[in-house]
Amino acid sequence: MPADPEKPTSSSTLDEAIAWHMRLRESMATPFVMEEFRAWKNAAPENAAAYIQAQQFWQDLDHARPAVLEHFSSDVEDVLKASPQSDPWFERFGAYLDGFRFTFLHARYAALAASLVLIAFIAIQNIPYQDQRVTYATARGEISQVKLRDGSSLVLNADTKISVRYHRRSRDVDLLQGGAIFDVAHNQKRPFIIHAADSKVTVLGTRFEVDLTRDNLKVAVARGLVGVASDASQKTNTAYAIKLKPGEQSNHMIGQEKYTRSTIDPAQIGSWQEHVLVFDNATLKESISRLNRHFAKGALALAAEPDIAQIRLSGVFKAVTPEASAAQLAQLLSLDVEVNKDTFVLQRTSDNSPDK
Repeated sequence: MPADPEKPTSSSTLDEAIAWHMRLRESMATPFVMEEFRAWKNAAPENAAAYIQAQQFWQDLDHARPAVLEHFSSDVEDVLKASPQSDPWFERFGAYLDGFRFTFLHARYAALAASLVLIAFIAIQNIPYQDQRVTYATARGEISQVKLRDGSSLVLNADTKISVRYHRRSRDVDLLQGGAIFDVAHNQKRPFIIHAADSKVTVLGTRFEVDLTRDNLKVAVARGLVGVASDASQKTNTAYAIKLKPGEQSNHMIGQEKYTRSTIDPAQIGSWQEHVLVFDNATLKESISRLNRHFAKGALALAAEPDIAQIRLSGVFKAVTPEASAAQLAQLLSLDVEVNKDTFVLQRTSDNSPDK
């Protein structure tokens, strides 16, 4: 009577069946080995049933390959897909299980256990799954440190919102508003990409700052190399608009093509963690936008006057209260301040009017 392949098989017999299945896949499966295998298989009905289960296990694993690899990082996928002609991926995966004895009573349990091993392997490697999106945000006046799952660390400026998503080939961050310092864990095969307004900032491992206002995008580098380009140019695989080295900064007006380069003191990067802001020929509109992030209550504003927003500002400012910052700006730029409840409106003095 033939053996029932659905009948549970002892672990030792299944061990032998899997060993035979792996041995027969090798090129050394000579006629003598085949004769030895047939003798083992015909020795007992349980042997034949176990061999059918072993075959089914590898077939199930082979069919599951695309879905499993979709969750792997490129590093793990490269290991499994290398030299497929001489070293099939499923045989190499079998090598991962070499130190374990199969104690499964059915091939389905074997496939399930293999899936669990794969998931555990990914967790041990700290490889985030694809399509996980996490959002981080700070309120006005709040600064927060964030540790990402890939080992990168961030310091979020006040009034900032970012969204993080992991892919097999990249780590993507959407900077929706505000700014942050990024200390990126190096992974050459999974670049760290920041999308901000109409631009894209790409790094492999470095420390840098990205700051976004309604009209301006600033990128400053403390360590490593950073490439900045428009999203449109990156989609066509053209060169970066600008590449930044440590001590360099780029400024970009949203909606325009130009990215300017300037040198900075790397020590100034992240000074806003102490609520100290450094402006170098920034527009008054841009400067006020960045100062306002640090005020939990109250705000600075500009009067609706010609060209006041484009006044240029350079200097170091301590964002303590909007009242103090308004007084400092008014003295430096010869402006007046009008108080409207908690809003401090900067406006031109009669002697500083453009009509005079």
